[in-house]
Amino acid sequence: MTERSPLSTAGPTRIVNRIDLVLWAVKPENIVRWLEEFRRLYSIAFIEPTVHEETGVVAYLSAESGIELLMPSREDSYLAEHLREHGEGFYAIVFGVDDLARARARAQALGYPVGESFGPSGSEPKAFSEKIKSLEEAYIGDMLNTRILFGRIEYAPGVLDIR
Repeated sequence: MTERSPLSTAGPTRIVNRIDLVLWAVKPENIVRWLEEFRRLYSIAFIEPTVHEETGVVAYLSAESGIELLMPSREDSYLAEHLREHGEGFYAIVFGVDDLARARARAQALGYPVGESFGPSGSEPKAFSEKIKSLEEAYIGDMLNTRILFGRIEYAPGVLDIR
């Protein structure tokens, strides 16, 4: 399900009750190769990277496709540890929800180790705010060796071309 912005006829601006983003973990020495491969195979574009100094992660987002490639920027980051243990590949999904607080409470009642909600760090490039108007996510837990996050992401009108 997608939601249309009441101010726009340019299509939906949110994804609800569906996978919103798919994230892959990539080693720094391979990021250029995988960015190019994703561009070639899926015919997508990535905005300039977002460097999250506090978590030691660099994120390459393609908002239109719902694909994000993550690489560690330092060896003591959670992502570097994940890569050492599991290697490169599929890392997480962000499942779109209408009400993040309610979805977090439901997951917690089911016994998932729900994390605090978080939003943009403030280090995002200008292109990020041109594509994403608001973002709030929360780690929910792991399922089938995949990190699950819930997210309430509001895209700029025209970013989501869902037909």
